[in-house]
Amino acid sequence: MPDEPTPFSRPMRTVLWIVMSLAFALGFLAANREDMFERLHIFLFNLCCCGFVILRDVARHAATADHSVPFLALSLAYAGCAALGFYLPAAVLALALAALVESVRARAFSPLPLDIFSLRTDVAEKFRHAAVLCLSIALALSALVIINNEYGRWIAMRKLTLTMFFLGFSFPMSLMTMALVVDGLRPSFRGSTRRILEAVFWIITVGVILFLAAILLEFAPAEIALATMLFTAVIALLALFAHGAERSPRAAYCASGIAFLVSTGISGITYIFVNRYGSCATCGDVVLWSHAYLSLYGWNLCGLALIVHAPSDAPRALPARVLIPLHWLSVALAPFGKLYPQAAVVAVIVFAVIVFALVKK
Repeated sequence: MPDEPTPFSRPMRTVLWIVMSLAFALGFLAANREDMFERLHIFLFNLCCCGFVILRDVARHAATADHSVPFLALSLAYAGCAALGFYLPAAVLALALAALVESVRARAFSPLPLDIFSLRTDVAEKFRHAAVLCLSIALALSALVIINNEYGRWIAMRKLTLTMFFLGFSFPMSLMTMALVVDGLRPSFRGSTRRILEAVFWIITVGVILFLAAILLEFAPAEIALATMLFTAVIALLALFAHGAERSPRAAYCASGIAFLVSTGISGITYIFVNRYGSCATCGDVVLWSHAYLSLYGWNLCGLALIVHAPSDAPRALPARVLIPLHWLSVALAPFGKLYPQAAVVAVIVFAVIVFALVKK
């Protein structure tokens, strides 16, 4: 029998709070998108914290052995090596992490991801399986990107950089958060709702892969078309949630998360237009920063907090009517913290407070 996954203990919650707060703060120290602090800002939250929480949730959900702590230790080492430019150890650690995640996925779901293609598989389970699969693929690809860029340069693409894996490492937590949203719709799983959710799953999973390819190829028309398609799927998910979700504290945080996701879609489409066709570089940067913070520290953080408090409760350190507005305030301040140190200080303080409240038992 596998070891029974234990709940998130106080030390685990403290580690999450420290690492997430540090990741948020480091983003304001980055001078450019290839800066050491920018990489740490991305990897500490997206890979280390979110990957740790994903594996712990899968172990609880599938009653398999829990490998989340070794994953956290190795991912912290990987993030440090990648940020400091120790590329060979980083590539080796990325492959080791990918193998670890794959071993978890094979036990929790199936060695071959055929159940994702079955209409009999629950849509929430499809999102969970896809999240773990995406995490292992992103890790393996990051190792290949390191090898390509530092030891061979066989594929020459301006945007094929390690920092570009902001998107690759953000997507697993996004899929896991969608699984939580779909879980809240189970009572209304029938007929057209089931078919729409199936379509949303495929539009999002396939659409993001194609969107990443369009970004790498720097083909703006495809970026706009795919971003619009993804945004439409998000709106469909919002409509289903608004219609079918039961009122509860968890539903309030899910609703806030979906609002963050809608804002992410709007800011993403706006950035494509501003970046390709605008003339104000600072405006483009502010829109890009807004998009990043809405995605990482808005939408993904909502999912992370709900997993920490799974299976049934929600953050209780502060009432949702207080905590959710504070969450939005910290994310709204963050882009301006890149330009004004005073805004950065306030954003970091507010973010540290809300993360403590979100992960506190």
